[in-house]
Amino acid sequence: INATPVDNDMRVWNALIDGPSDTCYEDGLFTLRMEFTGIVKSEYLNSQSHISCC
Repeated sequence: INATPVDNDMRVWNALIDGPSDTCYEDGLFTLRMEFTGIVKSEYLNSQSHISCC
């Protein structure tokens, strides 16, 4: 798994996940975008996040 923030914004991340070997996902490369929107530092443990596959 490789994840980096988008434009140095710690609330939006792009990730790449390699498919595990010996599965139907082997040799697959999957992209993921994680958006931590509406999060205030004091409430981050109780806030919902949005994740979508690209």
